[in-house]
Formats: sequence, C-alpha cells, structure tokens
Amino acid sequence: MQTDKLKNIMKQFGQEFQNSVFFKKVLYSYLWVSCVIFIIFIAILFASNNQDYREMLEDMQEQTISQSYSINQTTLKDIISFCYTTLENPSMNAILYGDNSSVALAMDASELIDSLRNASSLVSSVYFINFRSRTIIDQNGRSSFENHIDGEIFEILEQMTPSTRPVFLLPRTIDYQSSSHVYEDVPVLTTIFYSNHSGALVVNLSQEAYSGMISLDGSDYIDVIMVGGEDTVITASDPGLFGADYSDNELYQLIREASGNSGSFRYAENGQQGSVRYIKNRGFDITYICTLKNRYFYSQNAFLGTLLQYTVVYLLTGIVFSFLLSWFIYNPLRELKTFIASRSQQDEQTEGGQKNDFSYLSSAYQQLLDMNENLKQISHAWQKERRRKLFRTLLYNGQDLSKQHSEELEALNAELPSKNNRILLLGVDPASMQTAEGISGVSETRLLNYILQNVTQELLSQEMTVQHIDLSYDDVILLLNFDEWMPETVTKRIREAQEFVGTHYQITFSAGIGEMVEDPEDLSLSFVSAQEALAQRFLTGSRSIHMGDELQLAPVPEQIYPYELADALIGAVKSMNPQAAESCTKEFFDTLKVYRMDQILSFILQLSSSLQRLEYGSYMEPPGGWDYKTMEKSTLADIREEMIRRCLADIEQLSKIREASSGKKEQISRIIQLVEENIYNPNLSVVWLADNVHLSVNYLRNIFKEGTGTSLSVYITRQKLELICSLLVETGLSLNEISDRLGFSTKNYFFTFFKKHTGMTPGDYRRMKKKEAPGQDGGTDKEA
Repeated sequence: MQTDKLKNIMKQFGQEFQNSVFFKKVLYSYLWVSCVIFIIFIAILFASNNQDYREMLEDMQEQTISQSYSINQTTLKDIISFCYTTLENPSMNAILYGDNSSVALAMDASELIDSLRNASSLVSSVYFINFRSRTIIDQNGRSSFENHIDGEIFEILEQMTPSTRPVFLLPRTIDYQSSSHVYEDVPVLTTIFYSNHSGALVVNLSQEAYSGMISLDGSDYIDVIMVGGEDTVITASDPGLFGADYSDNELYQLIREASGNSGSFRYAENGQQGSVRYIKNRGFDITYICTLKNRYFYSQNAFLGTLLQYTVVYLLTGIVFSFLLSWFIYNPLRELKTFIASRSQQDEQTEGGQKNDFSYLSSAYQQLLDMNENLKQISHAWQKERRRKLFRTLLYNGQDLSKQHSEELEALNAELPSKNNRILLLGVDPASMQTAEGISGVSETRLLNYILQNVTQELLSQEMTVQHIDLSYDDVILLLNFDEWMPETVTKRIREAQEFVGTHYQITFSAGIGEMVEDPEDLSLSFVSAQEALAQRFLTGSRSIHMGDELQLAPVPEQIYPYELADALIGAVKSMNPQAAESCTKEFFDTLKVYRMDQILSFILQLSSSLQRLEYGSYMEPPGGWDYKTMEKSTLADIREEMIRRCLADIEQLSKIREASSGKKEQISRIIQLVEENIYNPNLSVVWLADNVHLSVNYLRNIFKEGTGTSLSVYITRQKLELICSLLVETGLSLNEISDRLGFSTKNYFFTFFKKHTGMTPGDYRRMKKKEAPGQDGGTDKEA
C-alpha cells in the first residue's frame, strides 16, 4: 500500500511538473535558492579552510626554516667538532704532513676515517691528503693523486690558499667508489680543513642524506633553499638547484642586503604572490631561505576531500528537500485548483502549452468576485425595491400595510430615533426650468433632483434625522424625523439650500412640508398634505415654502365651479364690454385661490372650453396653450392675466366681425377681385386672402360660402383651371412655361393638379382641343 501510494505521488509529481508553470517555478526557485546557499556556504567554508590552511603553511614555513637551522647547526657543529678532534690526534701530523707511509700509519688513518664516518650518517667519505707524498688516504686505502677517483679535489686545493678557517659545505658532484661498485656524479657537500700547504682533511657529506635530514619534501607549497658562503646552493627543495650560482638571484640579493640575521617579507615572483622567511648564519656562512607560495586553491589540503563529500551530500539533500518543499507548497494549490475545476466550467489558462495555475485561479477568483458583486447588486436592488415598495405603501396606502412589510417596517422604526415624522417635498420650479439653459430631458431633471436632495439633506441633517425616499416621483421626497418641531429653523435651512442652488446652478425650487405624524403608517396623511403645500407655489410663485398644516383651503364639498361668474364673463365678451370682462375674470380667479390645485386647473379648463365655443360660433380662431400640462407649469396670476388678454382679444375680434357683417357683398366682391388679380400668384390661398382682408379664415370661408354658394377654395381652383385651359388652347406656351406662370413648384405637381380636376393630362387636353377646332390638322404639340 505504501509503495502504491508513493508511486501515485511520484506520478502526480511528474504530471504536474510537465503541466504546471507555477509548480515548475516553485521547484526551480527552491533549487536556485539551494544552489545559491550551497555556493555561499561552500565559498565561506572554502575561504575559511583555505585561510586556515595558509596559516598552517605559514606556521610550517616558520617551523621548517627553524628546524633546518637548528638541525643544521647541531649536526654540523658535531661534525666540525669531531673533525677538529681528529685533527688534534697525534697521528694526524704524520698522516697529513709527514713523509712516513708505513703500514701502521695507514692503519691509524683508516681507524680515524672510520671514526669520522661513524660520527655522523651524513659523512659519505673522508680524505687525508698529503702533498708531500702526493698520496691520499680514504676508506678504500692509500692511493696517489693520479690514481684517485676524485681528481677534482686536488684542483680545488691548488686554487685555495691555506687558512685556519675551513671551507664549509662546498657543493659538488664526485664519482664514488665502494668496495664493489663505482657511483658517478654523486652530490656531496665538501668541507675542507686546509691550514698547511703540506696536507688537508676533506670530509664529504652526502647531499641526499643532508636534504633528508632537514625534510625538504614537507610540502609542495614550501621551498627551502640553503646557500653557502660561495653563493652556491648547497641544498634545496628543487634538486635541480644544487650547486647553482645564486649570486645574481634577486631574492637572494634582497636577503643579503637585509640588515637583520633573520626576518620575513612578502615577495612576488613571476606574478605569483608569496612570503619569504630567512636566517643568515654568520658562523658557517649559510643563508637559509624558506619560501611559501600563496594559492587560491591548495590541492594538498586534505580537508578539501571531506568538504567535497559534504558538498555532494548537501547538494543531494538540497535537491531532495527542494522537491519535497515544492510539492508541499504546490499541493494545496493543486487541490484548490482541482476543487474549483470540479465545480466550475471554466477552462484552465495555458502558457506555452503549460497550465498557468495563477491565471486560472485569478480568473476563477475574479469570477467569484464578479458573482459576489452581482449578488450584492441584486441584493441591494432587492432591498432597495422592498424599501421602495414599503414607502410607496406608506405614502399612498399606509393604512393597508400588509404583513409582508413587517420586517422592513421594524427596520425603519429602528432607523428613526425620534417619535415625530413629516414628509418634505422639494420641486424645481417650472418657470426656472423654462428659463434655464441646457436643461432638458429626464436625466437632467434627475440630476437637479439629486442636487436638491443632497444639499437640503446635508443642511437639515444638522437639526434632525433625514432620509431620502426613492420613488418614481417627479419631486424629491424626504422623511424628516425629530422630537421637537422647529419651523423657523427648518425654513431657514431650506432657504439656505435655495440660495446655494440658485447661486451655483441658477435654478429655483419650492418646498412643501406635510403635517406631523407619529406612526410611520400615517405617513400617507403627511404626504398628501405635503403635496397640497408644494402645489401652493402655483398661487405664490417660485421659491415658496408652505406647510400643510398651515394651509387654509376651502372644504372639498365647497370647492364648486363658479357658474354665475363664468356666465357673467361670457356675457361680457358677447356684449363686447372689456371692463366687465376683466372684472369678471379677476373675481373668477380670486374665487379659485382657496381650492386645490387640480380643482383650479380643471375649472380654468372648463372656463376655457366655454370661451372656445363662443369663439368657434363667432368664426374666431381660439388661441393655443390652454391645456393642463401647459398651465401646470405656470402660476395662477400668469394664467389670470393670459385669460384677461384672451377675453379682450375676443372682444376686439368679435367687434371686427360684426362690423364686417354689414358689408358682406362688398367683401365678397373684393375677394373675387383679389382672386382675379392674383391668379398667377403662387401664394394665392384662403389664408392669404384672409390676411389681406383682415378677417379670420373661418369667417371668410363662411361669408363667401353664404354669398356665392361655393367654397372659396373650390372657387380658386376653378379659376386656375379655366386659366390653364385657356393658355393651353389659345397660346403656344409650353407646359413648363404655363406651370411656371401659375406658380407650380414642379412640373409633376402641375400635371397632378390638372389631371386630378380634369381627368386628363395638360398635353392630352391640348391635343383634344386642337382636333375639335375647325381647320386644324392635329399638328405636333409644343411640350416641355
């Protein structure tokens, strides 16, 4: 089971690695971070270890040169001391300077040579050289100069001057003969005791044993060079330097010029940095030089192997942990994505053929936000609509409030902290709307209402709780909630709002305040009284403020139409009495002042209808603009003045009509004459004739009909047709010329007019008349 589960995880791991951009980025991020930490960690360890190893090499350098100096001093002192002891032996004078070459002396010499070789393992060979006898005794016995294998030593002695100071450690190579074998070019360090021309003691030290004694092969980074008194290298870590002349070496010259017998300094050779320690031995005249080469990487550092092992382990561990942590971080995201995908129809976004998890989740999250926003909007709209329905019910039919609004009513009561309520209506004055520029349409009206609501609500909120009631209503409805009614303060705040709106928007508005109620279910009473209060601006004009409970209106049963005044007004117009007509009009309107606005407008329209019947009966044109919507936008005073002007205009027109009735025959003759004189006038019509004789169109039509039995429009048409027919038959004018003469706008209209009244086209009529005429052969018509 565990194996199957692991396989399943690895399979999912592989699939997500191939398909998921985010998982791959997380994994690469962890791997990158692991590598960076690994590199930093390794760099710190490497630098620290490298520094420690360098310090260890510096300590080793100091130990090496000190050890070399100490060993060299001790060993050489012992050898030199033993040599001096040997020279003090009584037999040495005979061996080196005498002429005696007896066997006993040779045996003494052999014993002394053996004792010298046994004194130190460094001693390779010993020569007892006697110049008098020109013989040399070594471990192989006595031989002549000519027969000895090391002939170079004699050349060296010949070039030397005897001195009590020995020559120490002269580097050279010799051929060395043992009992059974001869070794060639064996490096040795020769010490020569040559104080008398007659003989010398030569001790050859094995250079190989000498180098091994001072451990010259301790490190590849530390080089030891020992330079003798003749400025030649007596031993060095590099065997190739043995016997080399070091007098011109720059480093050696620096050391020789140094004031102290020992010291250290930094030194660069061939662009490579390093450090140098030195000791100058005045006794044996040997200069000890120990150089340390600085490296960024020391391959002989044993810790590097261990560090490499730890590096591999860390790297593998980092990779494993990167995979595990990546999966640990990505797996919740994968499960969330799977959960969303199982409940959503949304397709996963891809990036370069791979699934983009964050784009998918962002899109899903945005989808959730959009859904949530839509739900919020729907909920807000639903709550707003329920609140609107509640207020609509409260304002229009509060007594019949159903149980379905009980929760909203409780919420409303909770929002109203005080016990008393009033409805405030704000309406833009119609006169202000007519004079304002750029204000037209529903949207601009709503914007103005929004301005009125905000400004007034902000000012009144300083005194009481104010709520806006959003209904499909032409005016702004505000609910005022308070404990104590302060009419002066409320009026002052509304005036401030009127001043602000008038100053900034050049708009005036009026306010109507309903009566006070305690129970929200009685708000309909306050709303009705607020409507009646706002309607009073019809009487008082713009920027008015009225309170419903202060109105003094006549009781509804007493708001009846003033028939007597209306009949008196009609009689004054009929009798053409301007003073009586004006007086009756004023008295009629004064009677309506205590009526409700809708009743006032209804009664004014009723009076207008009575006047209209009189106007039509007297052949007068009734004026326009006497309708409910037009009057609703005006004031009672303006309508009264307009009614007075209408009555006076009717009296004047009626007077002209009656004067004109006495000379109807003369008027008809005048009309016929005008028709004949203007038959070619394109403007000839009933309206044109009425304007010329200063009569109304209806009156003109009536008197002409009564006097001739024919309507005026038919008479005009008949006269035009007679003229056209005469021109077609009696003249050679083309149809276009005839059409232009009579003022027809187009030839088509001329053809249509003629055919409509004669049943044939002008061309057909002309051809027909020509055929009927005697002596005509029916020649070609002159058409357009």
